[in-house]
Amino acid sequence: MKVPILEYKRNRDSANFWNVFENTSLENTFSVICPYCNKVVAAIQHIDIILENISQYYILECSACTKPIILNCNNGITYPGTMPFDDVKNLPENVSRIYNECRKSCGEGCFTASVLLARTLLNHIAVDNGAKENQSFKFYVDYLIENYMPKNSTGWVDSIRNLANDSTHHLEIMESEQAELVIKFLMYLLKYIYELPNELS
Repeated sequence: MKVPILEYKRNRDSANFWNVFENTSLENTFSVICPYCNKVVAAIQHIDIILENISQYYILECSACTKPIILNCNNGITYPGTMPFDDVKNLPENVSRIYNECRKSCGEGCFTASVLLARTLLNHIAVDNGAKENQSFKFYVDYLIENYMPKNSTGWVDSIRNLANDSTHHLEIMESEQAELVIKFLMYLLKYIYELPNELS
């Protein structure tokens, strides 16, 4: 809208202002995952929000779906949060919801929450595939190992088990690398259990 743009221009002499790029070009683009269409795009920069003469946020336009994306210049996180890793086909509704919540938490920078959701998701996957309800986390992990995991995947499962226990019982804060490791494992597990059998059939 023209009125806000004129207002931003009046404030450019101060240390805090919104710098509007009227003539956008490929020089003002950022490679991001669009939180709306989930594509890796060269998003076009339209606004630079500056505080104390330092860029804090960029407002970008997705070059695929044209929706607005806010990019935090300090940590590279976008708002709304992205959905890292792949969609998985043929998931039951409850498994799909928790898996996507886990991905969203990671995309928003809520890494400890993402790991805790991963623990819950493993429980749901086990129950959905025949395990008894109201059992321990160890019971469900062992059930998945015995019935669905390739033999060389026990190291992955132990890592997930340890991370989930650390975040639950030892009050440890998870970082991006840990959350991404967990979600990557879950993604491949879900593909193995739900997507591949249906693709083959």
